[in-house]
Amino acid sequence: MVGIGTHAGDDTLEGQKRVLTFHVGDHIYGIEIGHLKEISTAAVPTVVPGMHNCVARMVGFRGHPIPVLDLRMLSRKSDEGAQGAEQIVARFGDQFCALWVDHVLNVRRLKSMDRSNGILKRERNGQVFALVGSILWDDEGPVSLLDGARITSFLDFIREQTAPLSARDVTPPKKVA
Repeated sequence: MVGIGTHAGDDTLEGQKRVLTFHVGDHIYGIEIGHLKEISTAAVPTVVPGMHNCVARMVGFRGHPIPVLDLRMLSRKSDEGAQGAEQIVARFGDQFCALWVDHVLNVRRLKSMDRSNGILKRERNGQVFALVGSILWDDEGPVSLLDGARITSFLDFIREQTAPLSARDVTPPKKVA
């Protein structure tokens, strides 16, 4: 397990972003290091019944349950469980989330690709790309950067779907005379 820490102003240098890169299937994705909290092997999850497989798990992080977003399932549509997954714990807004990926690579300094974004995004397929905000690049090639705001919206949607019903949402039983 590796703890991650960043300092203010450490994320950019002359228009570049520092990004942790990782494999999901045959594609390379990235996440800005400012979101990162920890990298480890996938923890043993608790399954949440009634949820889509890619978000049907919770793991413990520093004594609190957090949702797992299994990017491998979004990419391949197969249920591999935690076997072989590497776990990236990240914070998006006020929410923590464990991202399950095939393999964590390294931290790279990447530049924006400007006009090439649309072309590369259209060439890629899979539901993971709904979470991609932009395409970045360096001498090693392009990286699809996951967008924190899109992940936050996705996590909010999951939270709404799994929230317990409040008393006002429950219709009281009708009285029988």
